[in-house]
Amino acid sequence: MNFELIVNVSRWLWELLANPKFSAVASSLGALISVRVWFSLREIRQKVLFRQRAPEIAEAIKGHASNLSAFLQDFDSSSEAISTEIALALEQLKAAAKKLNGTAKGSVNDAIGAIKSFQKLPEAKPPREKVRHIYTQLLSSATAIELMVADSRLEV
Repeated sequence: MNFELIVNVSRWLWELLANPKFSAVASSLGALISVRVWFSLREIRQKVLFRQRAPEIAEAIKGHASNLSAFLQDFDSSSEAISTEIALALEQLKAAAKKLNGTAKGSVNDAIGAIKSFQKLPEAKPPREKVRHIYTQLLSSATAIELMVADSRLEV
């Protein structure tokens, strides 16, 4: 009786595995699992690269903020240098925004928005308070990136 059960189960299993529908389902399932693994590895790679580059990005943004602070000291003669520094900071922020998520991305997007509204101004001489606002947004973005890196170290 026990032997008959084993034979019946093995026959049923063989019919199941030999069925073309089962093969199609198994093949599709294998493809889906492969795609999921590929996306997971891609995400892990992006996180590792970001963790390595984030301190550099934060330092570069702080550098732009520091330069703006210096230009604010001699505001009247620095309008061209201010515009150049803000344009450089915008490119750094755009590159950072692609790699971020959560609160840090929101902070960086706020800084990008402040810079874009500044660049739309028709005035030859930028208003001091707008430049000061961009300066604080840059510092806020750099701090948010640094906090995100610190949090990611705790997650591991």
